[in-house]
Amino acid sequence: MRPALRSVAVELIDICNLNCSYCLRDEDSLRGKAHALPVDRLRTLLVDLNALGEKGQLVFTGGEPTLHPDFSEVLQATVEAGWKYVVVTNGWNFARVLPAILDHRDNLSALALSFDGQTREAHDAFRGKGSFDRLMKAVAYCRLHDLPFRVKMTVDRDKARNVQDLADYAARLGAEALELAPLFPTNADSPAQPMGIVEQKRFLREVELLRKNFTMTIRIAAGFFLPHPEPSCGPLRGETLNIDYNGALTLCSVLSGFRGQKNDGDRIADLRSTSLADALAKLDTTIAEQNERRRRDFEALKRPEDAPLTLGSSCLHCLHSFGKLPARFEAGEAVSAPPTGAYEATAGIVEVEGAGGARLLLDPLTQHVNNLNETAALVWQGVKEGASVDEIARRLSAGFEISDAGARESVHATLLEFESRGLVHARPPSATSGP
Repeated sequence: MRPALRSVAVELIDICNLNCSYCLRDEDSLRGKAHALPVDRLRTLLVDLNALGEKGQLVFTGGEPTLHPDFSEVLQATVEAGWKYVVVTNGWNFARVLPAILDHRDNLSALALSFDGQTREAHDAFRGKGSFDRLMKAVAYCRLHDLPFRVKMTVDRDKARNVQDLADYAARLGAEALELAPLFPTNADSPAQPMGIVEQKRFLREVELLRKNFTMTIRIAAGFFLPHPEPSCGPLRGETLNIDYNGALTLCSVLSGFRGQKNDGDRIADLRSTSLADALAKLDTTIAEQNERRRRDFEALKRPEDAPLTLGSSCLHCLHSFGKLPARFEAGEAVSAPPTGAYEATAGIVEVEGAGGARLLLDPLTQHVNNLNETAALVWQGVKEGASVDEIARRLSAGFEISDAGARESVHATLLEFESRGLVHARPPSATSGP
């Protein structure tokens, strides 16, 4: 027996008015000819779901769902079927669709507003000039009309280091919730880069602490590093469905149309030619196969905590399983450019000197102990003093009598390792000091 549905994600349209560098969706479809889910197909889906005794909420995604040419009719069909709805939006077209939302506000669960920063500069760097102002107008409309809204953020390395500030910001805006999702490896050239395992552990630990101090709900989406074989997402638990803009049932909204990948093994059935009941039976088979694949992969490990990121993250494991994970990430290549400028130590890191001059670093959030060798200790000291990468390399070259190129390579590798463990982060250019 299938578990009760909590939600159905519906990709209303495949285009978007913005072009975020890290977007999951394939850029060709986002910027090409629009393909919108016909309202009649949505109505048929809701009739079929109701006939099966299902009732939950629809989560309208895209592309940008407010670009659907019949957006008001979409909401009307949802209300007539007795379903609640959520709209995930960048806010650009909010003023245009606001009348339709107000007309159907009784069935509105929330508006999920996509943020990429707390300032115009930070947000527009990812989404384009003017996007922050449009989004803030959407917030103002929500406050004016008492519409429930959530702040939705994709978390990269930089945002993870400022999660408390993000939570404070969302609470001050009046959001009912802060929803945090992991960044996935879609674009090697994007300024946003995914977190490593240790960074994610530290981030998740900090979120748990924040949850104790905020009355606002803080939600963590599936896909972060959780090293256990049990399904941790709605699709693999059978609690959520995904319908793409063609009206096809797919396994998951992350897999569907993943940037740069054409494999369609996650596409379950075209609901124009397959009954929903038959499609759900096929979906259950796919879910069982994927959950068994994940279980076997964990059984092959000595300890669950030894899982690589591509297994510990349920989303990355599915991307890998369905042949959609970019080759550079499969190969374990670094996603960051070589360090430049200067770095600073993460606040709260505890430093201890042991016998024989040994140096240990303790991260109180993750409880992870880092043993520093002589090279790492020299790099750490330089970071604390605010020295630039070039200056630390010069110190290493002089102290260990190695070539300048070899010293710089060692410093690069050490800083990247420090950064992946959440021990340091790059300082803004204006804050860089040292020789």
